[in-house]
Amino acid sequence: MFMLEAPLLPYYRILLLEGDRRLGLRSFMAAGVSGTILHILLDVPLYSDIRLFYPIITNPLISLLINGFCIFAGIVGIIIYITISVYTLYAWMRSKYRSSLRNYLKMEQRFRFFAVD
Repeated sequence: MFMLEAPLLPYYRILLLEGDRRLGLRSFMAAGVSGTILHILLDVPLYSDIRLFYPIITNPLISLLINGFCIFAGIVGIIIYITISVYTLYAWMRSKYRSSLRNYLKMEQRFRFFAVD
């Protein structure tokens, strides 16, 4: 991903996934290591065939409660993403409207100077 960051940066900005600054190699390494560890820890209670404690054949950490939590967390994540996207779009449109209104008022003042009463 470190090598693909530059070509994918425009798409990240469209999806509001990243700001203007580029990340360093250290950030990608930390994300990779923590993502791997968290992936394993979150998959252990989901799937019965994952053996975290290898000699033990069964998975003592399996739980159906985690499935409900995953669905709930996914819904909350989607709501947060949509909220941030809508607010960002609203702020962008508002700034565009204000700048165009400001330009219109400036232009109107210039032409008022030349108006004949």
